[in-house]
Amino acid sequence: MDINYLLIHHDELLTYLREHDYAETYVNRYKTTIKQITDNASNHNWTTYEDVYQWYVDQSYSPTYLHEVRAIIGKLEQFHLHGNFPDNKKSYSSFWKIKSAYTKLSSEYKQLYEDFETQTCKGLKSSTVASYRTKISSFLYELQCKGATSLSDVTEKDVLTCFFADGVRKRSGSLCANIIRFFKILSESGNEEATRILAYIPNLRIARKNIDYLTDGEAAKIRQVLEDSNYSLSCKDRAVGRLLLHTGLRGIDIACMQLEFIDWNNDRIRIVQQKTSQPLEIPLLPVVGNAIYDYCINERPMSASPYLFLDSRAPHNNLTTDGIGYSVKKIMSAANIRQEKGRRKGTHIFRHHLAIKLLSNGVPQPVITRTMGHTAPESLSSYLHADMKHLRECALSVEDFPMAKEVFQSCLK
Repeated sequence: MDINYLLIHHDELLTYLREHDYAETYVNRYKTTIKQITDNASNHNWTTYEDVYQWYVDQSYSPTYLHEVRAIIGKLEQFHLHGNFPDNKKSYSSFWKIKSAYTKLSSEYKQLYEDFETQTCKGLKSSTVASYRTKISSFLYELQCKGATSLSDVTEKDVLTCFFADGVRKRSGSLCANIIRFFKILSESGNEEATRILAYIPNLRIARKNIDYLTDGEAAKIRQVLEDSNYSLSCKDRAVGRLLLHTGLRGIDIACMQLEFIDWNNDRIRIVQQKTSQPLEIPLLPVVGNAIYDYCINERPMSASPYLFLDSRAPHNNLTTDGIGYSVKKIMSAANIRQEKGRRKGTHIFRHHLAIKLLSNGVPQPVITRTMGHTAPESLSSYLHADMKHLRECALSVEDFPMAKEVFQSCLK
């Protein structure tokens, strides 16, 4: 690792940071890290930036400091090796990337997975495909580590021990479903060994958590803080809050929303959903449009970026889902709701709340499905469980089932 490049060119990096309005404290962190690296390089046989970071780890620095310095080292590596300047995004260094088990698979297993991906993953988001690859490869690699380098070597015991250890389940129901799908596709293609192994895989139930749904009282408090200018919320927070509360859009779709997606003349919002890649058109309500307008006029940084919501820090990249989540936390803090440890504060509870309100107001389910942007009608089923108004209507009166007084008394003990 030629440290001379960093010695000669580090001033260019620091100048770039200052010219792009990075905070001086942030620039000083770079300067300090560069000085530590250049001062100590002659005493260590560093060959990669991974070695540099390991040196920091060995100094017993605090986890918080290591987290900060790791980000800077990753960006120094990008600058040193590729000439890339920081862009305020998460620029992970190559030594942070977790290598997929796929790279360690036998040639047969790799080919089987490639066949599966070719048949089933067309049109899916790259992140979804990567998830399939990770989950299925990890299962195949575990079989391989047990000595089964080919499907013909796999025994029932090999399969079951991939799912259970000492009677305790090792893999989730959703991961099991992915593995079952993989072997079903192979089986339908005529692979007899896949058919045999499919019979060994346990059909684990997918756990469904009870949704900590947003109550009407909480929603009312959120509306209050969004309407009242006395609360210390930014225009961006209010616009994000209005979109979540009144449209039910996913956090990722709000983060990726572009200026051109808003049709001011026809009062419509038109997006392509990040999760499904399907187009969605919804009304632009006045209360939502006004909040977005206030943000654009009063607070949005001057930028040629096509994205609606921008980071207030230079170089003003589009807001991430973490940024959307941060606005939600500020809104809930201002409303003094869900401040207990462990309470759900994510963006999805707004989406869930809107679906429940539509259901309770008698809106037909196909209309709700289209409004929420679901591609499958069954996606609405999880919301039905919290529709307390209609669930109460389905309840049977105990008057039709007379019981002795002693039965009720025993239940109260």
